[in-house]
Amino acid sequence: MDHTRPIFAVDYRGLKDPGLMEAATDMRHAIEEHNAPVLVLVTFDDSTYVTRNFMQHAEKESGAVMHLIERMAFVGLSPTKKIILNGYNLLFRRHFRAFDTQEEAIKFLLG
Repeated sequence: MDHTRPIFAVDYRGLKDPGLMEAATDMRHAIEEHNAPVLVLVTFDDSTYVTRNFMQHAEKESGAVMHLIERMAFVGLSPTKKIILNGYNLLFRRHFRAFDTQEEAIKFLLG
């Protein structure tokens, strides 16, 4: 396992707009400041309400640092959100993965 790449975590649990957008922007700033390849762990829960505005904002923010994101894993997505993630992957040619547990996600990131 490669432990030289840090895992940057963004926790969207319980957030709503504008908190979701602030968290996405904070993540972009942290990755830009690091300015080297990173792994990203994103956590949601059932209370996280994802709006179209947030999705557009998240695409803009992640797009700005996509060249630095080696892998991105999501935890806590509902079945509907997993379908949306799969569509996002196809549309934007990404390879983000959804996992049921944080342990599975970290194993994927470090694997």
